[in-house]
Amino acid sequence: MSLYFVSKRLDSRDRNFRQLLIMNGMVDEQYLVALSDAVHRGQEGRVMKGFIPGGRCYGYRNVPVEDPSRSGLYGRPAIIGVRQEINEVEAEVVRRMFELYASGEYSLARIARTFSAEHIPPPKPRKGVTPGWTHNGIRDMLRNERYIGRVIWNRSYKIKNPETGIKQDKPRPKEEWLYVDNPSLRIVSDELWLRTQDHIKRIEEKYGWRRLGGSTRAKHAESYIFSGLLKCGVCGRHLVILAGSGRNAAYGWPGYKNKGVCPNSLTIRDLRLEAQLFKVLIGQLLRPEMLEYAITSFHQQLKDAVIRTEQENRRAASEIPKLKLELRRLETEAGNLADAIQAMGHRGSPSLLSHLGYGVCRITD
Repeated sequence: MSLYFVSKRLDSRDRNFRQLLIMNGMVDEQYLVALSDAVHRGQEGRVMKGFIPGGRCYGYRNVPVEDPSRSGLYGRPAIIGVRQEINEVEAEVVRRMFELYASGEYSLARIARTFSAEHIPPPKPRKGVTPGWTHNGIRDMLRNERYIGRVIWNRSYKIKNPETGIKQDKPRPKEEWLYVDNPSLRIVSDELWLRTQDHIKRIEEKYGWRRLGGSTRAKHAESYIFSGLLKCGVCGRHLVILAGSGRNAAYGWPGYKNKGVCPNSLTIRDLRLEAQLFKVLIGQLLRPEMLEYAITSFHQQLKDAVIRTEQENRRAASEIPKLKLELRRLETEAGNLADAIQAMGHRGSPSLLSHLGYGVCRITD
């Protein structure tokens, strides 16, 4: 079987195929690197000209910029870039968010619950994420400098995970970040921005993540027996550790605490939950019909294991005559070789000794 690359005109039957394939691979790799650099330079140029390299941002609408002198798809003018304009309806929500948090009376979760209760449309979620306002989303919005007219670009880059094949964002050093001032994008005043950032700093110093328990300790939550197995009885979403740690940890639904999209505000301690669930499970397992099922299942599995063992023993027994014949054949060959070596002596056949793995040594009287 042979392989032929039409575009490269490479034939695996050619004696130089491997060298040519490696050379073409190196050229293609260099082209991909150069193309990536060119795309990066092009995005940088668009950012410098006031265009948005991609993505949405709450509080703004993306407006394509057309070039009438060029023809694009479907007979429309070509699009040379995308600019952002302030969406006044969403901008009012942004200003209110900053005011509420800067006042010190509203936490991130309380703001999320308030907006959800008032049915304010949230930002469009990513695929697989529950729609609704979240404390994490609000935290990111309160740190977004675009709301004061400053666009920051080149903060991260994408790299493919060789195991999963999924692209992941990796941060770039701050000295590589590009800052572009665009006053037309300002939504929040400098005074409100500074008040908000000061409050964020105070909260982080007092309640930093190192002092938090519950859902902020994802690795720690893996030690809980029922983690990932419990669901909310109202909306059907998974319950997680919301507060505490160890035996004082409490399960709950973050959709109420952090989003306000579910009315279920109940929480339960891990210790109490385990006691209740184990009591039910033990009671279920000790029922006569369950015990009978367990014994019957065990007997069936034991019977299957015995049958498999007997089959393996019969298969092994059937191979014994063949192995004995092979052993006798090898013993006969070894005897013949020994007789030949004895007849010829050590000086008789050096090549034979070498073939058998013995070094040839010169014996002197």
